[in-house]
Amino acid sequence: MLKLTKRTANTATLLLSPLIIATATVPIAPKEIRVHYIDVGQDDAILIQSAQNTVLIDGGTDNLGLGFKSYKLSPSNFKVWRSEEITEENIERQLEAFIDPVKPESQVEDILVELILKSGYKLTEKVVNCGDFYYINNELVVALTKINQEIAAKIMNLSPKPQKVIVLDRLFEGSDELKTNTALQMRDAGVELRTI
Repeated sequence: MLKLTKRTANTATLLLSPLIIATATVPIAPKEIRVHYIDVGQDDAILIQSAQNTVLIDGGTDNLGLGFKSYKLSPSNFKVWRSEEITEENIERQLEAFIDPVKPESQVEDILVELILKSGYKLTEKVVNCGDFYYINNELVVALTKINQEIAAKIMNLSPKPQKVIVLDRLFEGSDELKTNTALQMRDAGVELRTI
């Protein structure tokens, strides 16, 4: 059975991640396939669902100019804290597991896409790879591989200046001095710093 729907929404209010989550939780019969056409105001996207898989196909352009991106709904790249499983015997092990909340098998691009969605941006936003960090929609910076004073200075010199910066906490490599200096620089410049 093939079910087709057309969803149109104002680009300012459409967030694909809630749509994917909401439609992914509706039970799908074993032989049923659902196809959702989503008008996001720039290019269309298609969400295809079956009982086994969910795939999002984005018609926007990528860095190669091919105009095609495909996403498969998969588990988070971050470990999930399950408080109901915590006991006196395993709490120390649980806390150690969350010193770095990123799952070891996670890929940089997958983490980037997840953080873009969790930050309220669409998959069609402009993403610029600046080498040591990504600059999304001239508003958000995501650092996933490296951070130091020079990179922090590059981020602060972007034009326009980002509103928010997300950095993986492990990139500070235990240096409270680097983390504090970076946080103070960003705060003084009116930029929100979030570490994960």
